Amino acid sequence: MLTKGKGKHPGDGFSIQDGNHQIVPSLTRPSAPKMDIKGDHLSIQDIIDVSLLGRHVPLSHDVDDHVAAAHQLILDRLKAGQPMYGVNTNFGGLATKQLTANEASALQENLIWGLKSGAGRKLPPYLVRAAMLIRANALARGASGARRILIERLLAFLNEGVTPVVHELGSIGASGDLIPLAEIVGCVIGLSKAYRVVDQNGRELDALAALAEMGLEPLRLERKEGLALVNGTSMMNGIACHVITDARKLLRLSLYLHAFYIQALEGSPEPFSAFLHQCKPHPGQVEAARLMRELLKGGKVLPNAEQMLESDKALIQDRYSIRCLPQYMGPILDAFALIEKQVEMEANCVDDNPLVDVSAGMVLNGGNFLGQYIGTGMDLLRYHVALLTKHLDTQIAMLVTPSMNNGLPASLVGTRADDTGIKLGLKALQIFANSVLPRLMHLASPITHLFPTHAEEYNQNINSQGSTLPTWQESLLVF
Repeated sequence: MLTKGKGKHPGDGFSIQDGNHQIVPSLTRPSAPKMDIKGDHLSIQDIIDVSLLGRHVPLSHDVDDHVAAAHQLILDRLKAGQPMYGVNTNFGGLATKQLTANEASALQENLIWGLKSGAGRKLPPYLVRAAMLIRANALARGASGARRILIERLLAFLNEGVTPVVHELGSIGASGDLIPLAEIVGCVIGLSKAYRVVDQNGRELDALAALAEMGLEPLRLERKEGLALVNGTSMMNGIACHVITDARKLLRLSLYLHAFYIQALEGSPEPFSAFLHQCKPHPGQVEAARLMRELLKGGKVLPNAEQMLESDKALIQDRYSIRCLPQYMGPILDAFALIEKQVEMEANCVDDNPLVDVSAGMVLNGGNFLGQYIGTGMDLLRYHVALLTKHLDTQIAMLVTPSMNNGLPASLVGTRADDTGIKLGLKALQIFANSVLPRLMHLASPITHLFPTHAEEYNQNINSQGSTLPTWQESLLVF
């Protein structure tokens, strides 16, 4: 029977209006429990609750010792004159020599200024808030070398509903989301009036005025802190959390629609029998069949093969869009589960460079900032959302076509004899769907393999385009 469901996944409550994001999230949700940021246990639902619904976020004191120890190790190595990338050297292709003490002192804030080049539309505040939460969580692991006060500042902005203005364009997803995250950092530390924020009432003001209203002073960045704040995948990851949540709602909705279509077309329930899928037990296929059995339970009695043969139906079995539904939808369910797992893991990673291993007394150079998991995940998600829409379009075409819809009126014009001659039914709706489908197919094209190999003096010569992909995915979901 078609009833509202409630499951473990975000959006499984099946309310379409859940996807209608507010421009500025509500900060009045007293029933939402508080959560501590510790660096390792954020769920996608946590991120949605904080970024969209205004859940309060304190910083756990469990992180104090390792956050302080990592920062102290940076200072100790500096005192010993040891070279550290991005601490007493410049960045990327410019990291060719060790800087003087005065140069290193100015380096971190100069990095934020140097990255002030975002362009395009302003991202919705809930996406920026998601990035801020994920960045705070990464720093709380104590492997980045940033002080506790910077993590607290990110959370203060979240809890007060003050959101930096961040622009859509600028990140190639290689050294993380440098340009978008720098727009966040410029606001939370109060670097200049040139950085803008939006408060919870939708009012835009400069960062220094916002700090004054919050009773906070501007912060000066210490060694490595600018790099720790901008050198990660938090922006693309935050967008991806919302995208996979919305896509899962569409997946759920599509299953409900298929159940309606199958009943309208008098399809057979046999293709969803448990035995068939025990013989080919891919997890997604088995789950798709189970969901269809549940959705069809208690509805109109559907024919079996013998009844279909005895009826006026032309075929003893249904066409593939019904009969192969579990096999078609199974890989989509499996892909969604994989992508969701990867997106959530990314939200609990330390993804800047270099990283501080306090136990070994080492500062290690690596590449955790590369957003390849988000990039390839969003490519895969767009592809599977396109498959969802293609399948639905096929079912709609059968519904409106007399030779395939088992006795329903053409274009579903209705059955009243006195007015069916002038009615158009759902003809225009199907035409509209046909106009949208090619756009969806175009937006489903992969991007991760199209990266430029010469970025930033060939230093970022592989890159994920991970921030481009979630915003494309948002466009696809809107359609």
